[in-house]
Amino acid sequence: MRKKNLPGSWSKTQKEQEMNVPQWLLNLTYKCLEKLPENRYANGMELHDAIIQHSIANIKLDDSPKIDETIIQQEPETVADPANAYPTDQSDMIRLSKPVFTLLMLALVGFMGYTAYSLLNINKPDTQKPAVSSPLIDSAAYTDSIAKVQRLTRFIAKKTGSLIPS
Repeated sequence: MRKKNLPGSWSKTQKEQEMNVPQWLLNLTYKCLEKLPENRYANGMELHDAIIQHSIANIKLDDSPKIDETIIQQEPETVADPANAYPTDQSDMIRLSKPVFTLLMLALVGFMGYTAYSLLNINKPDTQKPAVSSPLIDSAAYTDSIAKVQRLTRFIAKKTGSLIPS
C-alpha cells in the first residue's frame, strides 16, 4: 500500500530510498504526529524506549563476519601487542608532562605577543621626554674636568722634561 501511494513525479532512486525507511520508524513518526495528545507518547522517555526497542530488534546477529582460525594460527606476529604499541627506547623523542607543555605554550604565546607589540610600536615617536636641542653643561663638573686635565698635563711635562706652559 505504501508503494502505491508514492508520488508519480519521484524518480526511481527516490522511490527506492523511501521504501528503505523501516515501517517501525514510520509508525513511530505517525504516533508522534497524532492529533489527540492521549494517542501520542506520554513523554520523551517513552519515545526513547520505543526507538531503542525497535532499533535493537532489527539488528541481526547472524551477519557478523566469521573469523578464520587458520589465518589466526598462520600470522600470530601480526597481532598488535598493546605494551609495545609505543616504543620507549627512542632517544630522539622528548617527553613533557601536560603542565610543563602548557607553560611552554603560554610562554611562547606571551613572547610572540610581546614581539608583535614591540614591532608595532617601533615607529611611534617618544612623547614622554621632550627633545633637547642643546645639552646643558654643569659648570662645576666642567671646571673639575679642566683642573684634572691641567694636572695631568703638568705631570706628563715633569716626566718628559718638556716645557708646557701652565
